[in-house]
Amino acid sequence: VTEIGDQNLIMGTAHVGHDSKIGDQNVIANGSLLAGHVVLGNRVVVGGACAIAQRCWVGSYAMLGGGSMVERDVPPYVRVQGDRAKIRGLNVVQFVRSDFSDEEKSALSRLYKELWLSRRSGPVRSVREKAEEVMEGNKYADSEHCQHL
Repeated sequence: VTEIGDQNLIMGTAHVGHDSKIGDQNVIANGSLLAGHVVLGNRVVVGGACAIAQRCWVGSYAMLGGGSMVERDVPPYVRVQGDRAKIRGLNVVQFVRSDFSDEEKSALSRLYKELWLSRRSGPVRSVREKAEEVMEGNKYADSEHCQHL
């Protein structure tokens, strides 16, 4: 069963596939295609002519650039773009629109850098391992949005 939350804007010729779950306050632009079993968080912007592959998860506050081909999960709070979409940075525009405090913005920026930009020496670790290590340190315990990762 496909579930669509409240206050979503789904523009013309957009397609939401079977058994998908769409959160609240999302924008899905013209010509975007969401395959079956896609999960979209809250306040996600899906740019025009995007395609999201089956069983992908898109975290809250993410932004998918127009024409992006998304074939893997997208973490919350980031911007992705391109054919085989890659992370291009934090979705700071959504931070402003969502009225995040300066402290929240700063904490999310630091966490983003630790998870995605750190080049520590040693064996390559998965993002999950890095996230667990960062969260165990409790550096972001005061940041509500950092807890969602």
